[in-house]
Amino acid sequence: MEVLLFIYILLTVKTIAGTTVTRPVDPCKDKIDRCNAYDKNVCTTYVPWATENCQRFCQFCAPLYTTAPPPCTNKLSTCSDYSIDVCHDPRYYAWSEVNCRLHCGLCGDVGFFKKCHYKGATYQEGETWTDGCDYECECIDGQTGRYTCSNKCPIYFNLPHNCSLVQESQQCCKQPRCSTNQHTQTIASSFEGTGSISGKGASRPGEITPPPCADKLRNCHQYGLNTCAIYAPWAKDNCRQYCNLCNITSTPGKEDKCVFNREVYSQDDKWQVGCDTECVCDDGLYGYYRCYNICPTYSNLPSGCSEIKKSGDCCPTIVCKTGYLQTSSVNSALIGGSIASVKNVTNLYTKLTTIPVKTSTQPNSLTQCIDSTFIKCIDSHICRDTYLRRLCPVTCKLCVRTTTPPCVDVTYIDCADGHVCGDAYLRQKCPVTCGICAGSVKNTTPTWIAIGK
Repeated sequence: MEVLLFIYILLTVKTIAGTTVTRPVDPCKDKIDRCNAYDKNVCTTYVPWATENCQRFCQFCAPLYTTAPPPCTNKLSTCSDYSIDVCHDPRYYAWSEVNCRLHCGLCGDVGFFKKCHYKGATYQEGETWTDGCDYECECIDGQTGRYTCSNKCPIYFNLPHNCSLVQESQQCCKQPRCSTNQHTQTIASSFEGTGSISGKGASRPGEITPPPCADKLRNCHQYGLNTCAIYAPWAKDNCRQYCNLCNITSTPGKEDKCVFNREVYSQDDKWQVGCDTECVCDDGLYGYYRCYNICPTYSNLPSGCSEIKKSGDCCPTIVCKTGYLQTSSVNSALIGGSIASVKNVTNLYTKLTTIPVKTSTQPNSLTQCIDSTFIKCIDSHICRDTYLRRLCPVTCKLCVRTTTPPCVDVTYIDCADGHVCGDAYLRQKCPVTCGICAGSVKNTTPTWIAIGK
């Protein structure tokens, strides 16, 4: 057996200088040679066909050998002279793949002239910046434009019962306000992004550097300030300082476009790549597009909490066996900064048989049929969940009309939990425990209340 193996090696691998090394045939290959002429959607829309004909292109198999991608450059120096049709016309797919990869947005991530580019500003590798009250970011790799951003406002876990989150003046995030010194535990979230120049902007030799803030002419003041507006191009060239035109930067025109995977986008256009990535044409002047992950990465998860991704969901959500989660952000659109990405499965929401029902003969003057602000009620799974739908009675149509709403504690929340009465929403669900029943005067005004289902 060992002799046969030795002979096989001699026959299949030649080590003599100048000869070709023979390797086993890689079974992971495409059946047809034009798979790269198709859009990637063919892999998900026509799965049986794609599996048979384009298994390697669609990444349905693992190659035995990997080859480095071709250089992310334009082979031709005249790519910017061609119409964008050469990028998205199937007749020129093979030609553009070879000759104008960068121009047609087929390269992936090449960065912004060895820098990161974010919302109109450029940053050196290792440089940090702040995006308003939302994120703190850092340029990780200038070669690919890769950056990472962390949310300024954390998610609080199990905030002590004598604490509440309060929006302070001149503060980006809600701050915990406690009656005594308390330890608080937080969950942080972050995401990454990359970018690339493309289209006609890729033919630029580098980032446009504005000229010095100085006047070419010594007598600019003799022309008067009206000249700055009437003859703006002349003033910008000759009297930049006098006319206060130093900080005016070039803006993308109608013809300045981003090109991503052969498709053309205008300044500030956004598009999806799969379900977990969003891209934006950040600077059409350079054809620079930026893509970032909309599924955040969480850190400092408490014990008993984990990220779970259900079938059909794009991003995982945080699910906790016990505890309570609150966001300190006032911006619900943040990536990973809102409870929209967190499922509050806590010990506050228990089975109906575990908590005795507290009732009162006093009517409750509160309007109980309101949707919670803790979760995103429009999410499709909410109304199918036995407990979560009770937090969204309006959206899930669990409201009934009555003239005498009973003052009763709901059975799906542990009203004895210390958090409940200090929370504006939850205490409405526990009026008896929190002592907020209105009194014995009958309320004759029709109102809506939530019923348990």
